[in-house]
Amino acid sequence: MVIDPTWEVFKALMIHIVSYANKMNIILSVDEGIVPDPHQLCDDLEEFLKLIKDAVIYKGLVDCHVY
Repeated sequence: MVIDPTWEVFKALMIHIVSYANKMNIILSVDEGIVPDPHQLCDDLEEFLKLIKDAVIYKGLVDCHVY
């Protein structure tokens, strides 16, 4: 399903994730009038992804020497 990004609902926050060659790029587009602290949002997203990574390594689901 493709969603038109000009649709009004999606103007407050858009997250674009690209994963390629063992690297992940995350691009956030934020309407600061609706999301008052986009830097905090980025910090929280970074912490959330670190928690996921740590859980995957802890459970032995990936070779931690690679990452």
